[in-house]
Amino acid sequence: MGSIQSPDTPQDPSNFPDPAAVKKDGTKTLRDHLIEAVTNDPDLPALGSSIARIVQLSSSDDQSIQQLAYFVLSDVSLTQKILRLSNSVAFRSVSNKVNTSITKAIFLLGFNSVKTCALAMLLVDGMSGKRAEHVRTELIHALAASMISRELVKLSTFKDAEEIAVVALFKNLGRLLLAAYDHDLYQKMMALIEQGTHTPTQASQAVLDFNLDTLTETILGKWNIPSVSFKHLKTSLQAS
Repeated sequence: MGSIQSPDTPQDPSNFPDPAAVKKDGTKTLRDHLIEAVTNDPDLPALGSSIARIVQLSSSDDQSIQQLAYFVLSDVSLTQKILRLSNSVAFRSVSNKVNTSITKAIFLLGFNSVKTCALAMLLVDGMSGKRAEHVRTELIHALAASMISRELVKLSTFKDAEEIAVVALFKNLGRLLLAAYDHDLYQKMMALIEQGTHTPTQASQAVLDFNLDTLTETILGKWNIPSVSFKHLKTSLQAS
């Protein structure tokens, strides 16, 4: 294997150690290398900061609506996508006028819906260009889980459907990051799952020698995701 790159540069996945070859003598584990790769990737620290800012917003006051509007407007691509969604047939107003206001879009779509959509769009944009095929598959799963969770929670007594939708969106972040940074190990793990011989947790442990859920928790912690949402995520991970 090649030598470890400088902490100031993104890790090359080809330099990651084989988990079976990692020694118990203080040598960095595969999990350590993945965390360093994510931490040092020039795109992802900004992604984590943006995600944390949105998750922290509450729908309980007008200031939060303003902050969400300002955040969306600070990103041209995100602004265009939210406006496009607000002008879709499902949300088009009776007057049929084209909406060009982000604040109005928030009222049309709902604060929590815009918040969750923005998180999903940031995640997709932030992971673009990284091992496209496998990353695309994991992103589709994440978005589908978020949408399905939002609908299922409506049938329960839980009050905040969007909080569950956010948790579902990031539940398999560890697997998404593995797909982005080490597609060979990702394929080996998925092969075991698809064969039906291993659960996702068992496959992760067999191939990587650690549970990917712990990687998810670590990364979200480094991104300073608020403790309340983090607690719900941990509960969700432990229950699955």
